[in-house]
Amino acid sequence: MNSFPSISLLTYILVTAYSLVFFHLSVFVLMTRNKTFIHYSFSAFLLDYGLMCLVGGTGAIQDYPPSAFYVGTLAFILLLAPLGAVYITSFLGINKNWKLYVTILLVMAIVFAVGVFLGFSGLSWRKVLSLGYAFLCLSLFSVGLIMYREVAPYRKLTKNLKNFFICLWGGSIQLLLLCVFQFLEIRTGMHLFWILLTLTVIIHFALVVRTPGIYQEYKSQTDAIREGKSRLMGIDVEARLARLNTAMVTEKLYRNPDLQIEDLANKLQLTLPQLSELINRHLEKNFNTFINEFRVEEAKKSLVTSPKLSVLEIAFDCGFASKSSFNAVFRKTTGLTPRDFRTSALSALPPKK
Repeated sequence: MNSFPSISLLTYILVTAYSLVFFHLSVFVLMTRNKTFIHYSFSAFLLDYGLMCLVGGTGAIQDYPPSAFYVGTLAFILLLAPLGAVYITSFLGINKNWKLYVTILLVMAIVFAVGVFLGFSGLSWRKVLSLGYAFLCLSLFSVGLIMYREVAPYRKLTKNLKNFFICLWGGSIQLLLLCVFQFLEIRTGMHLFWILLTLTVIIHFALVVRTPGIYQEYKSQTDAIREGKSRLMGIDVEARLARLNTAMVTEKLYRNPDLQIEDLANKLQLTLPQLSELINRHLEKNFNTFINEFRVEEAKKSLVTSPKLSVLEIAFDCGFASKSSFNAVFRKTTGLTPRDFRTSALSALPPKK
């Protein structure tokens, strides 16, 4: 009867135990009262970590586990990057980074495809996994750096926020060392830093669940720091937003195809950075998106109420500089080309008597 090598069996038992711990922690987070988005993101992160341990531990019972175990382990390692990014940004109350998440997902898919190709091409699967750890390390460190820039400098952070970034960057260093030992196939070092990383996640879990209101505390701290750095201090934001709405709705400044952010800033008696912050933070969009939304809404009305006007004439009347830019923005906003939108809208009108 075949028996597993003792060190592989021990690894299997330990790592499988990790997975059970993280499955329980994931469920525990979901049992929290007054759950918010951050609880779901943290639960998903813990669940994925548990799955990574389970698949990796199952593969560890053989010296050369089937490639399926490695492919699964690589996938779960890579998935930790976007889940961790979502959790970190929501933890700090900064939730306007969808482009960051999309970028991480795209790079994750590329790394996964490259890793699988290299693995089936003959490269050691253990070295392939080091790619996953490298990507996870780089992603979490980069996200941490981006978030830190939102609340820097370090000396002004509260003790809790300082500990949060120390934990985040400390985990990134552990991942880097784990990547090195994984690539060199030094199993003792690899297991050591896997255990340390696991303990880091568990310690973080213990810190955030022992205080029921800690998420709100962190968010209020970061909000206060960011507000303190605001360029709109001393400015009546609500009044400026009302003037901005008047400039668009009543004066229809968006009809000017040459309208620049500097022109609108001068109109509102704001500096360019102040207007950018006003639109980005309080309207949660950039200047071009803000202006184009008004242009598209105007175009939608004209396409129906002025059927004799050509699409090009409507595009120019609404402030677009060319038909191609009009088509691109209109389709991105509505999902239809201007011509298709007009046809659909006109066909839905009741017949004239």
